[in-house]
Amino acid sequence: MAASYTCLATSVTWAASKNMIALFNASGSGKIIRLYRVWVTTNQISGVTGGVALLGVHRFTTVGTGGTTVSFLKHDTNSAAVPAQITCVHGPTAITSTGLFRQISFPTDEIAVSGATWEEMMSFHVFGKIWDAGYEDTTIEPLVCREGEGIVLQTPATGTYVGSGTFNLEMTIT
Repeated sequence: MAASYTCLATSVTWAASKNMIALFNASGSGKIIRLYRVWVTTNQISGVTGGVALLGVHRFTTVGTGGTTVSFLKHDTNSAAVPAQITCVHGPTAITSTGLFRQISFPTDEIAVSGATWEEMMSFHVFGKIWDAGYEDTTIEPLVCREGEGIVLQTPATGTYVGSGTFNLEMTIT
């Protein structure tokens, strides 16, 4: 079985034209990343209303600058350390999309405990899953990042962005 890892970024502030979380496999890693699952959930527990984010799952080929490092958590503690050339950050700048896999609208306001509307349901992991190649379905490829490639969750300039979110990437690195 391939070594599996999770990157989890919490309390990432929503904003227009922002790279919410970016995974990049730089030249020299000698590895291939296969991104199987992506979840997005809202973190709001206090009154923030009216937010609807647009969020795209993009490929890119030039590493961004800055941002906050997101750690790789091994699913098996005996798995190898992730090479330094493979990075995950939230909030980097200077990333240009080379292809859009999917774009969704996503509610960013607080969860109304008694509401259970569609936007509250998006805050549960089962509904917040925006990419799922499935580990057992061998007919569907995951999003693959070879050396010099990455995947970014990016907001466009349009939309109403309030509050913060949690971004979860689940992958194998071989």
